[in-house]
Amino acid sequence: MSGRIWRIGFIIILIVVACIAIWYTVNLRTIYDSYRTALRDDDPGAPHQKQQESIPLGLDIQDTTRMVLRVKLEELDRGAQEGAVKRVMQVIRNRVEDLGVAEPTIVIQGNGRIIIDLPGYTDVDRAVELIGQTGLLQFKLMETADNANLLLKRMDAVIAVYERGKGSTETSDVSAEGDVVADLLNEGDFPLTSRLKQDLYNGSTGTAWPKFAVNKHDREKIDHWLHLPEVAKLVPVDVQWSWSTRSEIRDNREVNYLYLVKRKVLFLGKFLEDIAVVRDQIGGFVINFSLSGDGASRFAQLTGANIGKPLAILLDNRVESAPFINSKIRRRGQISLGASASIEDARNLEIVLKTGALPAPVEIIEKNVVGATLGADSTRKDLENNQ
Repeated sequence: MSGRIWRIGFIIILIVVACIAIWYTVNLRTIYDSYRTALRDDDPGAPHQKQQESIPLGLDIQDTTRMVLRVKLEELDRGAQEGAVKRVMQVIRNRVEDLGVAEPTIVIQGNGRIIIDLPGYTDVDRAVELIGQTGLLQFKLMETADNANLLLKRMDAVIAVYERGKGSTETSDVSAEGDVVADLLNEGDFPLTSRLKQDLYNGSTGTAWPKFAVNKHDREKIDHWLHLPEVAKLVPVDVQWSWSTRSEIRDNREVNYLYLVKRKVLFLGKFLEDIAVVRDQIGGFVINFSLSGDGASRFAQLTGANIGKPLAILLDNRVESAPFINSKIRRRGQISLGASASIEDARNLEIVLKTGALPAPVEIIEKNVVGATLGADSTRKDLENNQ
């Protein structure tokens, strides 16, 4: 009799557990997009938690994002090529798991290809942004405004010569030195600087820094100019031009930011610990982090020696933010993502920082959403059989 009671009790417990699991699954699958967005804004980790609590749908009854990556082994030293694909796959697996995708499939195919299937996940753009980026986070100082302005004058002159000669049938020398520079400046020909608006000042010192707002419509043209060989060779070897990670709305127009930063890497994201997304006092998103050991001492030395200066934070050579250093930072710090950053931007950065940079560059050679064909075929056959 006692054995029968035990079995009945066990069955009741299983039924209760199953009902709870079904409730979480129904709750996840039926919530409105607006509620999902509000939930994510209040608690960035809530959707991920709900995903983990729900019952995953089978691969045959839900749409799946498929990506095929190629690891660029040819860009690695021979010694670094061994095991590189497996290391890349592990970093990608960690990112996908933090993304909250249940039962992903990640396999190596041939020499250097990785196939990724994300069942139930159909945001291809975000998957590409998260999985395809290298994820290398670097901290660099910015160049001074005086040196930036001198460089811009020389670049303006060269670009002006280039633009004037574009319609000529003769081969023109687009270099501009000495008297040519003076003549162009006297004529007020500033093709580059006329499209740049200074946008970074230290309020306490009144010092300007080379962060420039660029109208979205001018970005392609400016990027083309920056890559002209005659313009690129004017840029000193110890500095680089870097675009912002994302655009923002300023004065009712969409702008990107262009920074002039020093090439020397002073700190790496691999030293960051306890990484977490939180909201700041004005409603934006920031990444909190802590430091310990060698990382803490290095960051304290860096920030202590550069109080009052902006510290550019670059992700894959794009500037995430450039906050001013107000004091020596020893143990805890914060990365501001700016007013335009969404919760997806914040979560992507959080995941990349937690999982680390890819050990090798990759390229995406295929990306699409695979429909639930197996489930659809099964459903169609069942209907036909019941008719």
